[in-house]
Amino acid sequence: MWLSLHNRLLRSSSERVKFMEEKKYPTKKYWIYDLQLLIKINLIFYFAFVLLIFFEEDITRLFTPFILPFLCIGFPVIYFLLVIVSIVHILPQTEDMTWESYSPLLINLAAICTVIFLYKPLGDFRINAGFQIKEKRFDQAAHWIIKSIENGDINLDNDWIVDLPKEYRGLAEDERVFIAHNNGIISIQFYRGGGMFEYSPSYVYRSDNITPPFEDFADTVCVRRLLPYWYDCY
Repeated sequence: MWLSLHNRLLRSSSERVKFMEEKKYPTKKYWIYDLQLLIKINLIFYFAFVLLIFFEEDITRLFTPFILPFLCIGFPVIYFLLVIVSIVHILPQTEDMTWESYSPLLINLAAICTVIFLYKPLGDFRINAGFQIKEKRFDQAAHWIIKSIENGDINLDNDWIVDLPKEYRGLAEDERVFIAHNNGIISIQFYRGGGMFEYSPSYVYRSDNITPPFEDFADTVCVRRLLPYWYDCY
Protein backbone atom coordinates (compact mmCIF):
# COMPACT_ATOMS: atom_id res chain seq x y z
CA MET A 1 0.00 0.00 0.00
CA TRP A 2 2.84 2.36 0.93
CA LEU A 3 4.59 1.50 -2.32
CA SER A 4 1.46 2.23 -4.32
CA LEU A 5 0.96 5.55 -2.51
CA HIS A 6 4.60 6.46 -3.13
CA ASN A 7 4.24 5.73 -6.86
CA ARG A 8 1.10 7.88 -7.08
CA LEU A 9 2.86 10.77 -5.38
CA LEU A 10 5.82 10.47 -7.74
CA ARG A 11 3.48 10.34 -10.75
CA SER A 12 1.56 13.37 -9.50
CA SER A 13 4.77 15.31 -8.88
CA SER A 14 6.10 14.40 -12.32
CA GLU A 15 2.88 15.48 -13.99
CA ARG A 16 2.89 18.77 -12.09
CA VAL A 17 6.47 19.52 -13.19
CA LYS A 18 5.60 18.60 -16.75
CA PHE A 19 2.57 20.88 -16.65
CA MET A 20 4.65 23.79 -15.36
CA GLU A 21 7.28 23.23 -18.01
CA GLU A 22 4.65 23.14 -20.74
CA LYS A 23 3.14 26.29 -19.34
CA LYS A 24 6.51 28.06 -19.50
CA TYR A 25 7.64 26.53 -22.80
CA PRO A 26 4.56 25.32 -24.68
CA THR A 27 6.61 24.08 -27.62
CA LYS A 28 4.32 21.24 -28.52
CA LYS A 29 1.25 23.40 -28.65
CA TYR A 30 2.52 26.50 -30.47
CA TRP A 31 5.21 26.50 -33.16
CA ILE A 32 6.39 30.00 -32.21
CA TYR A 33 7.86 28.55 -29.01
CA ASP A 34 9.98 26.07 -30.96
CA LEU A 35 13.35 27.87 -30.79
CA GLN A 36 15.12 25.77 -33.43
CA LEU A 37 12.27 26.15 -35.92
CA LEU A 38 12.12 29.90 -35.33
CA ILE A 39 15.87 30.25 -35.85
CA LYS A 40 15.64 28.32 -39.14
CA ILE A 41 12.75 30.48 -40.39
CA ASN A 42 14.62 33.69 -39.54
CA LEU A 43 17.84 32.45 -41.15
CA ILE A 44 16.01 31.45 -44.35
CA PHE A 45 14.40 34.89 -44.49
CA TYR A 46 17.74 36.62 -43.84
CA PHE A 47 19.59 34.80 -46.62
CA ALA A 48 16.65 35.32 -49.01
CA PHE A 49 16.77 39.02 -48.14
CA VAL A 50 20.52 39.25 -48.85
CA LEU A 51 20.03 37.47 -52.19
CA LEU A 52 17.21 39.88 -53.06
CA ILE A 53 19.49 42.86 -52.41
CA PHE A 54 22.34 41.34 -54.41
CA PHE A 55 20.22 40.25 -57.39
CA GLU A 56 17.59 43.04 -57.24
CA GLU A 57 18.32 44.29 -60.75
CA ASP A 58 18.37 40.78 -62.23
CA ILE A 59 15.05 39.93 -60.56
CA THR A 60 13.31 43.04 -61.90
CA ARG A 61 14.72 42.31 -65.36
CA LEU A 62 13.54 38.68 -65.34
CA PHE A 63 10.11 39.20 -63.77
CA THR A 64 9.39 42.69 -65.16
CA PRO A 65 9.94 45.80 -63.02
CA PHE A 66 6.38 45.74 -61.71
CA ILE A 67 7.20 42.91 -59.32
CA LEU A 68 9.53 45.24 -57.39
CA PRO A 69 6.76 47.13 -55.50
CA PHE A 70 5.33 43.82 -54.27
CA LEU A 71 8.78 42.74 -53.06
CA CYS A 72 9.33 46.11 -51.39
CA ILE A 73 6.03 45.70 -49.52
CA GLY A 74 6.14 41.95 -48.90
CA PHE A 75 9.61 41.69 -47.37
CA PRO A 76 9.11 44.45 -44.74
CA VAL A 77 5.75 42.94 -43.75
CA ILE A 78 7.32 39.49 -43.30
CA TYR A 79 10.21 41.06 -41.40
CA PHE A 80 8.00 42.84 -38.87
CA LEU A 81 5.91 39.69 -38.39
CA LEU A 82 9.07 37.74 -37.61
CA VAL A 83 10.16 40.43 -35.13
CA ILE A 84 6.81 40.17 -33.34
CA VAL A 85 7.00 36.37 -33.27
CA SER A 86 10.58 36.53 -31.94
CA ILE A 87 9.44 38.82 -29.11
CA VAL A 88 6.45 36.60 -28.30
CA HIS A 89 8.82 33.64 -28.14
CA ILE A 90 10.83 35.34 -25.37
CA LEU A 91 7.95 36.61 -23.21
CA PRO A 92 7.07 33.35 -21.33
CA GLN A 93 10.72 32.65 -20.59
CA THR A 94 11.13 34.92 -17.57
CA GLU A 95 13.32 32.37 -15.82
CA ASP A 96 16.35 30.39 -16.94
CA MET A 97 16.88 32.77 -19.88
CA THR A 98 19.84 31.90 -22.11
CA TRP A 99 21.45 33.77 -24.99
CA GLU A 100 19.95 31.24 -27.41
CA SER A 101 16.50 32.58 -26.59
CA TYR A 102 17.58 35.88 -28.17
CA SER A 103 18.88 34.26 -31.36
CA PRO A 104 15.78 35.03 -33.48
CA LEU A 105 15.91 38.70 -32.42
CA LEU A 106 19.63 38.84 -33.15
CA ILE A 107 18.98 37.54 -36.66
CA ASN A 108 16.29 40.22 -37.07
CA LEU A 109 18.82 42.82 -35.96
CA ALA A 110 21.35 41.50 -38.48
CA ALA A 111 18.74 41.87 -41.24
CA ILE A 112 18.05 45.54 -40.49
CA CYS A 113 21.79 46.25 -40.17
CA THR A 114 22.31 44.65 -43.58
CA VAL A 115 19.75 47.02 -45.09
CA ILE A 116 21.28 50.08 -43.43
CA PHE A 117 24.97 49.36 -44.05
CA LEU A 118 25.17 46.86 -46.93
CA TYR A 119 22.24 47.61 -49.26
CA LYS A 120 24.19 49.94 -51.57
CA PRO A 121 27.59 48.15 -51.33
CA LEU A 122 26.01 44.79 -52.22
CA GLY A 123 24.09 46.28 -55.15
CA ASP A 124 27.18 48.14 -56.40
CA PHE A 125 29.30 44.98 -56.10
CA ARG A 126 26.83 43.08 -58.30
CA ILE A 127 26.82 45.87 -60.92
CA ASN A 128 30.63 46.12 -60.87
CA ALA A 129 30.95 42.37 -61.29
CA GLY A 130 28.50 42.35 -64.20
CA PHE A 131 30.58 44.98 -65.98
CA GLN A 132 34.03 43.58 -65.21
CA ILE A 133 33.12 40.11 -66.48
CA LYS A 134 32.41 41.65 -69.92
CA GLU A 135 34.77 44.63 -69.68
CA LYS A 136 36.88 43.68 -72.71
CA ARG A 137 33.81 43.22 -74.93
CA PHE A 138 32.34 46.54 -73.73
CA ASP A 139 35.56 48.33 -74.68
CA GLN A 140 35.64 46.62 -78.07
CA ALA A 141 32.00 47.51 -78.75
CA ALA A 142 32.56 51.18 -77.80
CA HIS A 143 35.67 51.41 -80.02
CA TRP A 144 33.80 49.77 -82.90
CA ILE A 145 31.00 52.34 -82.63
CA ILE A 146 33.44 55.29 -82.44
CA LYS A 147 35.38 53.98 -85.44
CA SER A 148 32.15 53.45 -87.38
CA ILE A 149 31.18 57.08 -86.66
CA GLU A 150 34.57 58.33 -87.82
CA ASN A 151 34.38 56.20 -91.00
CA GLY A 152 30.87 57.41 -91.75
CA ASP A 153 29.35 53.93 -91.39
CA ILE A 154 27.14 55.35 -88.63
CA ASN A 155 25.46 58.66 -89.42
CA LEU A 156 24.46 60.31 -86.15
CA ASP A 157 21.94 62.50 -87.97
CA ASN A 158 19.89 59.38 -88.60
CA ASP A 159 21.37 56.50 -86.60
CA TRP A 160 21.12 57.26 -82.88
CA ILE A 161 19.99 53.67 -82.20
CA VAL A 162 22.50 51.07 -83.40
CA ASP A 163 22.06 47.30 -83.51
CA LEU A 164 25.07 45.47 -82.13
CA PRO A 165 26.81 42.91 -84.37
CA LYS A 166 26.72 39.31 -83.24
CA GLU A 167 30.18 39.44 -81.58
CA TYR A 168 28.82 42.01 -79.13
CA ARG A 169 25.45 40.41 -78.43
CA GLY A 170 24.47 40.18 -74.78
CA LEU A 171 25.97 43.55 -73.81
CA ALA A 172 22.68 45.45 -73.95
CA GLU A 173 18.95 44.79 -73.74
CA ASP A 174 17.40 44.03 -77.17
CA GLU A 175 20.97 43.93 -78.59
CA ARG A 176 21.01 47.66 -79.37
CA VAL A 177 22.67 50.78 -77.98
CA PHE A 178 21.74 54.45 -77.89
CA ILE A 179 24.23 57.07 -79.10
CA ALA A 180 24.42 60.78 -78.30
CA HIS A 181 26.83 63.27 -79.90
CA ASN A 182 27.11 66.75 -78.42
CA ASN A 183 29.97 69.24 -78.98
CA GLY A 184 32.32 66.48 -80.10
CA ILE A 185 31.51 64.28 -77.07
CA ILE A 186 30.24 60.78 -77.85
CA SER A 187 28.10 58.94 -75.31
CA ILE A 188 27.00 55.32 -75.75
CA GLN A 189 24.28 53.79 -73.57
CA PHE A 190 24.21 50.04 -72.97
CA TYR A 191 20.80 49.57 -71.34
CA ARG A 192 20.86 46.67 -68.84
CA GLY A 193 17.09 46.13 -68.76
CA GLY A 194 14.65 46.30 -65.90
CA GLY A 195 13.88 49.56 -64.17
CA MET A 196 10.52 51.22 -63.63
CA PHE A 197 8.97 54.02 -65.64
CA GLU A 198 11.86 56.38 -66.59
CA TYR A 199 14.38 54.50 -64.46
CA SER A 200 16.89 53.04 -66.96
CA PRO A 201 19.81 51.12 -65.43
CA SER A 202 22.65 51.28 -67.93
CA TYR A 203 26.37 51.14 -68.51
CA VAL A 204 27.36 54.34 -70.31
CA TYR A 205 30.55 55.11 -72.20
CA ARG A 206 31.40 58.82 -72.44
CA SER A 207 34.41 59.97 -74.45
CA ASP A 208 35.34 63.01 -72.29
CA ASN A 209 35.68 60.95 -69.05
CA ILE A 210 33.82 63.63 -67.07
CA THR A 211 33.38 63.27 -63.30
CA PRO A 212 29.85 62.12 -62.32
CA PRO A 213 27.10 62.87 -61.59
CA PHE A 214 25.79 64.10 -64.92
CA GLU A 215 22.66 63.66 -67.01
CA ASP A 216 22.73 61.95 -70.36
CA PHE A 217 20.11 60.40 -72.61
CA ALA A 218 17.13 62.45 -71.40
CA ASP A 219 16.50 61.61 -67.73
CA THR A 220 19.26 59.03 -67.32
CA VAL A 221 21.67 60.14 -64.57
CA CYS A 222 25.17 58.70 -64.28
CA VAL A 223 26.00 58.47 -60.58
CA ARG A 224 29.46 56.90 -60.38
CA ARG A 225 32.45 55.98 -62.50
CA LEU A 226 33.15 52.27 -62.92
CA LEU A 227 36.38 52.70 -64.91
CA PRO A 228 37.81 55.53 -66.98
CA TYR A 229 35.14 56.52 -69.56
CA TRP A 230 32.60 54.05 -68.13
CA TYR A 231 29.73 54.89 -65.76
CA ASP A 232 26.90 53.31 -63.83
CA CYS A 233 23.72 55.18 -64.77
CA TYR A 234 19.98 55.13 -63.96
